[in-house]
Amino acid sequence: MTTVCYDGKTMCSDSLAVTGSRARLSNFKKIFLPLKDEKWLIGDQRVKAIGYAGKIESFERMLPMLRKGISLSDKAPADLGTCQLLCVIGDGVSITWSHYEMESGPPLIDFVTNNMPVGIGSGCIYGEGVLAIGGTAEQAIRGACKLDVNSGGDYIQRWSEEDPENIELLYFTKEAAHAKTLDDLVTALRNEEDLSPDDRLDKIKRIINKTGE
Repeated sequence: MTTVCYDGKTMCSDSLAVTGSRARLSNFKKIFLPLKDEKWLIGDQRVKAIGYAGKIESFERMLPMLRKGISLSDKAPADLGTCQLLCVIGDGVSITWSHYEMESGPPLIDFVTNNMPVGIGSGCIYGEGVLAIGGTAEQAIRGACKLDVNSGGDYIQRWSEEDPENIELLYFTKEAAHAKTLDDLVTALRNEEDLSPDDRLDKIKRIINKTGE
């Protein structure tokens, strides 16, 4: 799905899109800024930037609501699907607007004002763990991408109060530690079939310990 985190000054997201159990090959935009000639409103507050989690095409359906101004009592567009908007207001404050599909009954809409670091998306539990110990939004996304199978992509998107009109792209490679270990093992043990089982085991342990540092 997605991970978006806001630390009070900076908002970052991953760039991976997932269809079912398949990761999409393209990188997708998840942080959005209003055009210079338009105003986005939520709870009567002007929005500086939005981090989005949900179907990519669904954000376009939310734009008319943002331009008009979203309130707690507003209904979402029909067939919107489960999604979340993390709306940065400023001064460390954000508003989370969430739309959840329910197995029975109408969708549930949640509207929360946050005056603390916060995350949304499938990897938010990992991202918020990093934020909880004083980590930055970028560090939170990097941590979430390592642990959440539905977060990743080739770069991290970064928006900051210091440069509010731009979104920076930070290169990122999701490389699991065990994958690096396996690669090192294959390289180190190639053509060493003459080693005794104990020697091979000792070499494997040294490689794993070194990789885990």
